[in-house]
Amino acid sequence: MIASLHLEHFVAHVACMTHLDLEAQPLAVLRRGRVMDCSPEATLAGVSAGMSPVRARAFCPEILFLDEAQVPYTEAASQLMNRLLEFGAKLELAATAPTAEIFLDLSHIPMEKLHRIAADIVDAVRESAHLTPAVGIASGKFVAHVAAAIAHPGKAI
Repeated sequence: MIASLHLEHFVAHVACMTHLDLEAQPLAVLRRGRVMDCSPEATLAGVSAGMSPVRARAFCPEILFLDEAQVPYTEAASQLMNRLLEFGAKLELAATAPTAEIFLDLSHIPMEKLHRIAADIVDAVRESAHLTPAVGIASGKFVAHVAAAIAHPGKAI
């Protein structure tokens, strides 16, 4: 079985954890002059990945911008991946803004223990990254991805 963990706004969350003065403010992280990820506050105002800063500011005049070089998101992802290795699973990071997605191969886990393991994984992510993932578990990556996309954060389907 494969588990897919969706971490919404991962890069923006890391930015806020790194720059505590930016927490709960509309924020966008830029890559090559485009919005790579944005905070939930910016999303509520209509900002989305791929927008130019000019367009983002038109939707959200109070938005703050950070360049991706100012956000140690690769280090944060590595720390999270190391934490998830404790579950003895093969891991794959598929980061596509605004969601970081991690696939875990749980084929070594008996079927009756999968939901308990999923809950433990959610707790580990909360502890390590201070985010609550949505988890989808299925026999393949695509179906696990779809299940995680419709799951509520902190829940497993």
